[in-house]
Amino acid sequence: MKDLEEIKWLWKSNGGRGIIRLDYNEGLLLAKYASLVTGPIVEIGTRNGGSAYLLAYAAKEENIVTTIDINPIKYSFIKTEFNIDMNSKIKQLKKSLNIVLGDSRKIDVPKEYDLLFIDGRHHINGITNDTNRFWNNCNMYVAYHDYTYARAVTKIVDFLLKNNFCTKLEQQGSMIILKKETNLQNLIAL
Repeated sequence: MKDLEEIKWLWKSNGGRGIIRLDYNEGLLLAKYASLVTGPIVEIGTRNGGSAYLLAYAAKEENIVTTIDINPIKYSFIKTEFNIDMNSKIKQLKKSLNIVLGDSRKIDVPKEYDLLFIDGRHHINGITNDTNRFWNNCNMYVAYHDYTYARAVTKIVDFLLKNNFCTKLEQQGSMIILKKETNLQNLIAL
């Protein structure tokens, strides 16, 4: 895995959560799995673009990272609050970072990917929808942020674990990494 020293600016300010909105150990865990996969990566919930940048930075050269959010990345906020130009930072990556603006309930689902990171809407309908829509297209790993912190995220992850759709690989803070074992045969309705 790449050394994250050169991207420590992602954690600057905001109580150590910075632009990325993950604590450092959560970010390390996500970067680890982004570096392990050989296929595409999909992120649901872009917000400021910090985790999208981390995924693209840690991924192999040939990996395409697609990040989906209903709101545009708040580049002006980042430039003002953190004195960072994310447009320039993304161009410097020289990697495929595909930013999709749209509602994850309505956009076309990518065909296949090796890592799915779900950190979008944290209410039960939002997290259930994102899991139902994106789970079956994932080949290997699913990461959820705010597990044990957001009740709906915890409920979905616990359901998936209990029903053997996946196994737990690692957890740091509220970031959990699951190894997908099987597709959902029916939509989850909690």
